[in-house]
Amino acid sequence: MTFRPVMMWWRPAADSLTFHQLHLEVAPAEVRAVQWIQRGLTVGCLAALVVVGWWGWNSRAVDETAAAYERSTVRIERATNEFVEQMRQNRLVFSQEQVAAIREQVAFANQLSEKRSFSWTKLLSDLEATLPPHVALVNIKLDFQDSAVVLEGTAVRLQDVNVFITQLHAHQAFRHAVLEKHEIRHETGEQQVAGDAAIEFRLSVRYHPML
Repeated sequence: MTFRPVMMWWRPAADSLTFHQLHLEVAPAEVRAVQWIQRGLTVGCLAALVVVGWWGWNSRAVDETAAAYERSTVRIERATNEFVEQMRQNRLVFSQEQVAAIREQVAFANQLSEKRSFSWTKLLSDLEATLPPHVALVNIKLDFQDSAVVLEGTAVRLQDVNVFITQLHAHQAFRHAVLEKHEIRHETGEQQVAGDAAIEFRLSVRYHPML
């Protein structure tokens, strides 16, 4: 008879096995904090480099635009100087007195064109306030070239015309009243026998109504 050895295997029950988890501290907490700080600084440096690069590119574009504007300004100044010199050679440059007169004429025309600045009712009212008893107006015209109002009328005596001019100067709306012409008109018939005479006159005055 031959005997074979019998091998017996023992396997522990599943309930009897217990696995324990091991927590190994690879690096202390301070080292991890330093690592996070290093990462943050790296990201910050990269962001700063990007911002600096963008600023550099933008500043170069601004410099190019400014240089283009400077070149345009130089060209405009050169063209303006050439134009002024050409006008001076052609005697087209206005003096300060002429410029002041043109500005006054433009202001006067603008004033008359605006309803709020000028009205015939206001003009007639101002004239009525300065008109002496023995003076009558027969025609009123606006002279845009001289920025004035031209008045034509009659008076009994030349002294009445002088009184009218004096009262125009005293009024705030009138300035620089000038008697352009006057003549004595003798009446015929009974008035001529009585020796009555009438003065025909024409004067101009600058009008600036009070707003």
